[in-house]
Amino acid sequence: MQKIGIISANGFPYDGIMGFKSHTHPFYQIFYTIEGFEDYVYEGEALRVDQGEFLFVLPDREHAMPTGQPGSRVLDLKFNLEDGELHSRLQTLPAHMRCTEQMRDLFRLIHEESQRKSAFYSNIISSLLEALLYSALCEFCPQYGGAGVGVLKLLDLDYNSLSECVQLTLRRIEGAIVLGPDESVLDDAAQMIGYSKRYMCRRFSEEMGVSILQYITMLRIDKAKELLRSSDHSVREIAELLYFNDSPRFCKTFKKYTGLTPTQYRRLPSPENSFLLYSYKDVRTRGQEQKK
Repeated sequence: MQKIGIISANGFPYDGIMGFKSHTHPFYQIFYTIEGFEDYVYEGEALRVDQGEFLFVLPDREHAMPTGQPGSRVLDLKFNLEDGELHSRLQTLPAHMRCTEQMRDLFRLIHEESQRKSAFYSNIISSLLEALLYSALCEFCPQYGGAGVGVLKLLDLDYNSLSECVQLTLRRIEGAIVLGPDESVLDDAAQMIGYSKRYMCRRFSEEMGVSILQYITMLRIDKAKELLRSSDHSVREIAELLYFNDSPRFCKTFKKYTGLTPTQYRRLPSPENSFLLYSYKDVRTRGQEQKK
């Protein structure tokens, strides 16, 4: 089931007269400036949205366009969300964002599809928009960024030597660690890569030397280290963001992998706080020994 329900997707020029009064509505809306610029008022704040930027309107938030700008072109997207988890995540996005190259490419494809209006255009736009929203979360919300130390490298494995099933699994779960609890990540991964969960988990353990759940824990600890170094989030908030059941469990697991509590780790000067008590290779080795 698709997470996003498209209400409308239209790209059109403004003639310098067109605008709209302050109002709210129960759905999401995006105004992406294709050419020129547009002025908006969002929650009482005046915002100029230049080419390559967009205004992200949350449900029930007051917004207006006092006047249109001659020669500007805007892509207007209206949509609903069927996914409560994604809805919660999107509340952390800023209203005014400048696109990365990847996001501009996605907007270009959405605009082209909105003009073409093919038989499945709403489904195509829904998939493209989902990718764009996750890209925005990674770009503008530090808790979802991807600057970890790279667990796969620490496991000393050659990605190209892995089976297609394991490669697809790795790609799917790498960014999913902040999007749901363990079992949800496993179910989602199996569904998206087209293998049964049982087969996926067995192949992963055989080729990686650790279970998927162990690997996900490594990814979560890796992300926790990054957040402790680069954000002001409390230990409790980081535990919640990374889907540990509670702070005590997070602290116990973190100490297992680093030899320190999260608070002790955060107090270490850089680059001392980049180490692990033992490497992930050791985890893999212990797992292999236990099988013998």
